[in-house]
Order: sequence, then structure tokens, then C-alpha cells
Amino acid sequence: MAPPLHICIIDDDPIVQFTLQKQIENLSIACIIHAFLDGEQAYQFFLKKPKPLPDLVFLDINMPILDGWGFMEKFAPLYPSLKKNILLYVLSSSSFDQDINRSKTYPMINGYLVKPLIGDAFTNAFKPLLERNMNTTKTVNQ
Repeated sequence: MAPPLHICIIDDDPIVQFTLQKQIENLSIACIIHAFLDGEQAYQFFLKKPKPLPDLVFLDINMPILDGWGFMEKFAPLYPSLKKNILLYVLSSSSFDQDINRSKTYPMINGYLVKPLIGDAFTNAFKPLLERNMNTTKTVNQ
């Protein structure tokens, strides 16, 4: 059996976190979910270079303490040292071209998804990882 996927949700809205966790559970894949309420908590997590690193990250833009762009400013220099191709998606309620274009300035961002994340947009975010395994989900709140 393949090891579980590690999914990171960085969003200050507990309803969004809960909804994403339920959607992930409905995919019936083995995974561990790491949930953070702001970018600083998530950055400190990545700074420790945990093993294993997340396979997929959903990053909100508008958050207190350290927003998504602030997280990316700190995360971008750290990313090469992680030595892992992490799928990273901006997940935001903003559909402004300015935000979408800004996300394209970070080569490690794989896409920009607009909330609510439903249907094919959600499934497609997992597409590169779905072939790894199909099992159960457990949640780890940080």
C-alpha cells in the first residue's frame, strides 16, 4: 500500500477548512491533512522541513497575521531546499486579474483556484496525486 498523501490547507476560515477536509475524505484517498489558520503558522511548519513534506498545498490569500502573498515571499526562497515538487494552489475568493497574475510570478504555484472549490476544479487539483492510493483520511490540526 502506498504511503498516505500529505495535504496542507492554509486558510483562516474554519468553514473552508472543514469543507475541504470533507471533500478530500469523499475522494477516498489515504491522506493526512495539516491545517493552518494563517501563513506564519504554515511557514514555521515548512521551516522545520518535516518528513514527509506535504504533497499538495491549498493557500488562501486573505488571512490575518501573514497573508498568502506574505507566505509566498517567505516560502519562495525556502522552496528549493525542500527538494520536493509540491503541488501548490492558491485558493481564494478573489477572481481579480491582479491576484491571478501575481500568482503566476511564483513558478512553484501550480494554479489559481476560486472558492468555492467544487466539481472538476477540485478533482483536477488532485489529478497528479490520485493514482498513488485510495483509502481513508485522518486529520491533523496544527
